[in-house]
Amino acid sequence: MSRIALFGSSYIRRLDEFCGGDLGIPHTVKFFGKGGMTAGHPHFFLKSQVLHFQPDIVFICLGGNDISATSSPCEIVRNIKTLVNELISTGVRRVLVSEVLERGDFTKAPGLTKDSFDKQRKKINQMLKSKLGKNSDIS
Repeated sequence: MSRIALFGSSYIRRLDEFCGGDLGIPHTVKFFGKGGMTAGHPHFFLKSQVLHFQPDIVFICLGGNDISATSSPCEIVRNIKTLVNELISTGVRRVLVSEVLERGDFTKAPGLTKDSFDKQRKKINQMLKSKLGKNSDIS
């Protein structure tokens, strides 16, 4: 039975709450989510908990909180790739990366609009698919 870690921002935290920590699949699954987490600064304690869990598979859902009015999609993708490579170097067999998801609230990001967010989000997703392969799966 595989050990699966779900690592990311509030989307992962909310999924954990929604399903009560049980995805209903025949694997050992643990959620490691923290609202506001970015790919540029993944939560150190949660990341160390993921590594301690020794998962076979890690699903990453990060990148949306990195987007600002002045952010660089290339830098965000580079940060995600760095995290993927770090996980692979510790023995994780497979890393899956989620697309950056849509968002509706931009009040915490001065100068960011839905259009500018979506433009960067789409560019990041395109680059992730290109650099990480089909379904953003590098295995």
